[in-house]
Amino acid sequence: MTATERPAGVEERGSWRTVLPAIVVLAVMAELALLWAHPRIPSNDGPAHQYSAFVAHQLREDPGGRLAQWFRPNPRPVYPNWAYGRLLEAAAGRMAPAEAEKLFASIYLLALPLAIGWLAKGLDGDAALAALVAVPLSLNFLFFMGFFSFLWGVVLALLALAAVVRALERPDIPRLALVATLAAATWFTHLAAFGVVVLGAAALVLAARPRRSRWTVLIALAPIVLAAMLLYPLELGAEAGFAWSFDPFGRLLSILTLRLATAFGGIERGLFAIFGLGLGGAAVHGILRADGERRRVLVTLVGALLVAALAVPTVVGIGSFLDHRLLFFVALTSTVCIRPRHRGARGVAVGMAVSMLAGHLGFLEARWREFDRSLDRFLAVAGQAMAGDALYVHIRAPHASDFTVSPMAHVDAYVHLATGSPDFTLYQAFPPASAVFPIGFTEPGATRVRRGSEHAPIRMARIAGWAEEILLWDPSGEERRNVAASRRYALVAEDGEAVLFRRTPAPP
Repeated sequence: MTATERPAGVEERGSWRTVLPAIVVLAVMAELALLWAHPRIPSNDGPAHQYSAFVAHQLREDPGGRLAQWFRPNPRPVYPNWAYGRLLEAAAGRMAPAEAEKLFASIYLLALPLAIGWLAKGLDGDAALAALVAVPLSLNFLFFMGFFSFLWGVVLALLALAAVVRALERPDIPRLALVATLAAATWFTHLAAFGVVVLGAAALVLAARPRRSRWTVLIALAPIVLAAMLLYPLELGAEAGFAWSFDPFGRLLSILTLRLATAFGGIERGLFAIFGLGLGGAAVHGILRADGERRRVLVTLVGALLVAALAVPTVVGIGSFLDHRLLFFVALTSTVCIRPRHRGARGVAVGMAVSMLAGHLGFLEARWREFDRSLDRFLAVAGQAMAGDALYVHIRAPHASDFTVSPMAHVDAYVHLATGSPDFTLYQAFPPASAVFPIGFTEPGATRVRRGSEHAPIRMARIAGWAEEILLWDPSGEERRNVAASRRYALVAEDGEAVLFRRTPAPP
């Protein structure tokens, strides 16, 4: 066949066959370089995950140690969100918790484009291009919220859906076993991601051609779904509530402008809005140009996730930000619809993805450096804390919009990691026993501690050791002055916006 006889798009796709994977590799390496150039990830919940893993590790290594009077291991042998916490706990005895967190975050960054590419290939899409477009989406709002367990679940959910696609094509034993295994692994990682597996698999089965064996895939998934229902923690359901939000247009706007992809806002919000509109247009174009069967599958899969993201309430029992998590799946699955037929269109898509990633990383680098400086000053003071000390923190979180992440919400966990002292933040330990976390706690009856925080800036007061009751400092600093003037506490150290007070001996 001569060049003029080749079908349209064949030569163009072949010329990108080696270039695109190389660009994807370079893009992921750029993300990893940013991640490892800084000592910590500035996330909202990340420090709390680290502290929980540290406590769980200490309880298993030293059951009679000082932390045992406050904490106890989760008695459940298995529970949702189990996998990431167990891995972090296993790493706690071998490396610093912050390093372990970066290691597991790196695995997510490496695995996400591979998972998207595999799903796109199964749906006859452009695997390398889908992987590249997904890279700028990976360091997103959910990442800097510290939802690492969920992000691992995203990767597993995408792999499970890709396995479903292949099992529908040829439902042999190995492929069905892979579907069941990946679905079970997703449940162990995050309930919301497992819900996407069930929803996405149902959509794919519904859209499958009649001659394909749908029932075999359903039979393979049925035991996993049944076991998930039987093992669902009843503690979650007892407190679960529904907070319906009748704002589908707002959520649709969030999808189109990829608001969930930006963690800190500012100029970066505009970049992601342009990128999001381009992604949406390319996805719609790819669906319209697809053949009838592929169009039916894509519309059913992406449509099911889109409807869920627009209509779902926030279910307290399985975690907040549920709509944001579903929006992330919508954005990711939209990439599998992109299938440019011409060299120019593919070049534009690659250029937009690379430009977006470059701007995103540049913006994050500046904010990340600001966080490092603030946290280093804080830790220099907090490292001197002893049991009964009062620690005052006033650090401006590095963000500039209403759609924000607060990297300071659990920053106190770094103090407890360094001192080994107990911390009773409810996120880190659910009384009476954790449903989805590795530890539970028993609070001493005489201990009463009040804690609170505000966004932009964050203000908090903590006691290393929890030996006293301490009032939170108010924004005016009046409480700080009152405590300092009461002569019950003496100033020990101060650096910037971190202040440490120590209890003075009672007068005779």
